[in-house]
Amino acid sequence: MPTLHEAVEAERVKRINAIFHDAEARLYENRHPEIFDGLSELLVRAIGRLSRDRGIGAPRRAVDVGTGTGFMPMTLRRATRAGGDAQWVLCDISYNMLRVARERVTSAGCRVLGCVAMDAERSALRPGVADLVTASSVLHHLPDPARFVQGCRQILRPGGHMLVAHEPRRGFYASAVSLPARAALQLLRIVGGVRARLRRSGTRAPDRTFWDEVQRGLEGAGFGRMAPDEVQRLVDYHSPTAGARLDTERGLRPKELFGDGWTVVASGTYGHLGKLALKAPRRRLLGRIERLLARAFPRSGSLFYVLAERAHE
Repeated sequence: MPTLHEAVEAERVKRINAIFHDAEARLYENRHPEIFDGLSELLVRAIGRLSRDRGIGAPRRAVDVGTGTGFMPMTLRRATRAGGDAQWVLCDISYNMLRVARERVTSAGCRVLGCVAMDAERSALRPGVADLVTASSVLHHLPDPARFVQGCRQILRPGGHMLVAHEPRRGFYASAVSLPARAALQLLRIVGGVRARLRRSGTRAPDRTFWDEVQRGLEGAGFGRMAPDEVQRLVDYHSPTAGARLDTERGLRPKELFGDGWTVVASGTYGHLGKLALKAPRRRLLGRIERLLARAFPRSGSLFYVLAERAHE
């Protein structure tokens, strides 16, 4: 049971996440091209293998929690026929994200049963309604990701599956394996800083407009003005790379998320080059380095996925 202070802080983090992602909804693909390019290819291969080798099955009803702009339903459709046959319920804390997700997922040929605006830790769905629950790049936004996973368990029928993907693995940036990724992160931040300074001397940049919208939302909700770095660290609550400084104590451990009531069917890591890894599929040299590191250290990537089955009671 969380203390009063912890409960208040958790609600603050969730509200700031909702404001941030409402502002980001229409810009999400432009702000995160690495997800729709690099990550998409990585997950299509991983999910395809899981579907063939482990048998995700052919879900009749699937729930994508923290759907964002609908990345997981569209990726599953590409990776396996099962993803295209499912009826999807899209859930998110952000109303604007849900609007974009419905439009994109429907256009991609997926069947959308409905959209639900909800707090990921407090499901508004009937217990046992889903054959499959998916969550990509969601858990690190939540103050209590283990509680979220158990909430998703209630949505699943016994024997149903949950697929979690694109979450930061705690301990990666404190290991020797991360040295190339740390160097790449520093380089990306230097390049990003140069670009930001150049933008200030030019016309009004879309990113500046985005942050202005976030600030208006924060002030309207009573939070007052907050520095972008502070906002980013609260939004990406468990991410080691959120904010200006690398925090090696942040991240998640898969074993701590899936405890009693779950059977882990498959898990793996990727992103041995950190943020550069998501650009690797389109760059041959980076792709080769990433594949070499993945073969040498298969459990040591910066990001992880887990496919777990709800145990029969």
